[in-house]
Amino acid sequence: MCGGDVGAQAMESVGWFEGTTQSVPPRENVLDYGAARLDVATVTAVTKKGTRVAGAVHRPSGAPFKIWTVDFPDTDQVTAYEFTATDGRLLSRVARPFAMPPEAEQGEPAGDATKVAGLSVRPYKTPDRTLIWSLDGRELGLNHSAKELLRNMGGKPMDVDLQVNGGRWFGIARPATAKVELVRKDGKVLRAAVKQDPWKFGVRLFAGEEPVSGDLYLEGFTLVGYDSGGKELWREDHPADKPAWDPHPPIGEVVTLGEAKVWFSKVTLADGRTWDGLCRSMPGKKTTCDAFEPVATHYARRLPDLGTIAIGVAGTGITQVTAQKSETKGTIHAPAGAPLKIWTVPYPGGTETFDLRDARGELGMAIGGEAPSGCSVSPPVGRAATLAGGVTVTHQDGCLIMWRDGQQFTVEMRDFEDATYTYGDEIFTGIAIKGTARVEMVYDDGSRLVAAATTPDPWGLGLVLFSTPAKKAEGELS
Repeated sequence: MCGGDVGAQAMESVGWFEGTTQSVPPRENVLDYGAARLDVATVTAVTKKGTRVAGAVHRPSGAPFKIWTVDFPDTDQVTAYEFTATDGRLLSRVARPFAMPPEAEQGEPAGDATKVAGLSVRPYKTPDRTLIWSLDGRELGLNHSAKELLRNMGGKPMDVDLQVNGGRWFGIARPATAKVELVRKDGKVLRAAVKQDPWKFGVRLFAGEEPVSGDLYLEGFTLVGYDSGGKELWREDHPADKPAWDPHPPIGEVVTLGEAKVWFSKVTLADGRTWDGLCRSMPGKKTTCDAFEPVATHYARRLPDLGTIAIGVAGTGITQVTAQKSETKGTIHAPAGAPLKIWTVPYPGGTETFDLRDARGELGMAIGGEAPSGCSVSPPVGRAATLAGGVTVTHQDGCLIMWRDGQQFTVEMRDFEDATYTYGDEIFTGIAIKGTARVEMVYDDGSRLVAAATTPDPWGLGLVLFSTPAKKAEGELS
């Protein structure tokens, strides 16, 4: 999170709100998040009706404060958060500073609701001339302009303002519009019910008579409006959006996990080799991919978490996954046509070990420790650096990834201080702060392993790189 001065807030508060995923049109679920002092053990959301929703408190390794999250249905009206200590004492109660009021609280209505193809639409004066569409009490979307309906953000007139949510398509169009059709990529024509607005705003209301499946914008479509005589008045072509997985086309099915999409693809490594990889796409974030060597049936690996979900890949022999401490059972996903399986577990936070087992219940792999690196392997930024001993170094996402003979050594720059290195497999290599001209490893017996030269990093990070061939020495480091 990138909020204000966290240190200053900690001087005044036990826990505080930083942001939310709440939006218009609303999502089914909302994630609120913030920070808290280290003595906070739990966070609980309190709704307007008095019900309580338990959240999660996370302590990132080395962080001076904790992070809290609460996931709740958009229909719940959360009004406050309570922070408690490990002994259950209430430390603080904080009002939720931001709320997206439901339709009934949007302001003074500008008229009665009307129905179009099973959807309810009603105008409100605040914000000015907002039309809110809903289905069974749940808001689906809105049409709004501060000055006049059917004008874009730049003030230019529009023929139509289409909304798509939950498989329903609806909106407003020019007042002469008598018929609206949606033509899908496969040529199928869907028709809308069209109704003159009863509030005399000068628009026509329309809503599809049948829901749509799939992602309209991903596959592409055309929206056409006609007058009462059947003459075409306007046409909007929507070419297919570029899929989130380009340029990483999926191998097998794409799996949807909340707002995230994950899929297997081919990933090209810095040395030109191609491995299988798992790619992940989330709204507002760029696609990242992690690569895997050809693996055995009981292979497993953990990847950077998807919010409150721990995620990883597993060989085809793995059929069950459980978080040891919390005893939370996870899910094994087996996308059709994919080379591996995907495992997910609702993540309780903190250090956790995940047990992955086969159909007979035998342990295939135990993955423990802190959450994994946030680094991935594609795509690198800038050119790669080549060092002695066949070491290649790439820079990407605030990480340095060093490769040699298929072995990977990753350094997250947020964890870096003065120097770091790897030693073994006949190589001594690493990075150090700018100005370092020579790096030595000294053993108890007085022998030394010397990287007598360093190379400035080519990415402007203010570092130097070093590498030298080495034999594994006997004895201990001093």
